[in-house]
Order: sequence, then C-alpha cells, then structure tokens
Amino acid sequence: MAARQASPTRQCRSTSIIVCFDSRWEKYLKTKVISVVFRKQAPRGFRPDWLYAYAAKPISAVIAKMSVHSLERLPIEEAVDLAEDGLLTEAELREYAAPPFAATWSELFVYRVGHIQVAVTPVTLAAMRDAWNYWPSPSFTPLSDEAKEMIDERANFAD
Repeated sequence: MAARQASPTRQCRSTSIIVCFDSRWEKYLKTKVISVVFRKQAPRGFRPDWLYAYAAKPISAVIAKMSVHSLERLPIEEAVDLAEDGLLTEAELREYAAPPFAATWSELFVYRVGHIQVAVTPVTLAAMRDAWNYWPSPSFTPLSDEAKEMIDERANFAD
C-alpha cells in the first residue's frame, strides 16, 4: 500500500509536504496571520502546492495546512526583510540561520503562503505512524497522494 511508504515514490507523490514547527507556533497558525515560512531546506524538482504544519511535542500532530504561492531561495540579507511576515524578529531569523554549534546558512528558502486551514481534528503522530510509518523530519517530508488524502479526511480542515 503506497500510504505506508516512508519516502513516497515519484509515481504516488503529491505536491504536498509536511514541515515541522515548534509547538509555540500553534497559536499563530490558528490565527492565520503567517504569510511567510522560512526553512533551511526545500524540495528539489517540484514546488509544493500545500504545506502541512506538524506541531512538535507536546502536540505531536498535523494542526494546519496552507497553500504555497511561491518558493524562493533568498540570501539571508534579503530574507530578514520578510521576517515580520513570518512573525519573527530580524534577530530570531538570523539566529535560526546561524544556530550555536552548527553551520551558518547564508541563504534560506522562503515559502509565501496563504489560505491557512486549521485542523478541526489534529492528525496525530501515532495515526500517521500507523498509516505509513511517518517520523517527523527536521527539514520536510513529501506526502504520497494517499497520505495527503488520509490527513485531509481525518483533519477535517476548516477555512
């Protein structure tokens, strides 16, 4: 069954990804005021149409999804101009790009997002693990068509 695959094959991969967020982002996602998401890595070969927000512990569930209007790679000096749109300060974004004891990133991927939909019923890590052996990735996880459909059905996303 394709939904059980940890890494979907090209034939069954949707144009959607799951991205992990710290649980503190739950309140911001629910207010639907985020228009930019910053990441150090992004898919190669396709631009996601949907970004599913997985909130880390203690929530451990997909809590929202948002349409992706564009994805671009920007030098950090340009990305910081958009920090406010991602509900970050310039200092927070620079800290994300240059964490202590890790490599410093000179560029970030910038997702311009819109149409945030909140999960009426968050889809838990346990449910996704049972369905297709999902484990949160620090970067992103491409979704198969079946996995995307499963999340959409269970979450009952509200506009």
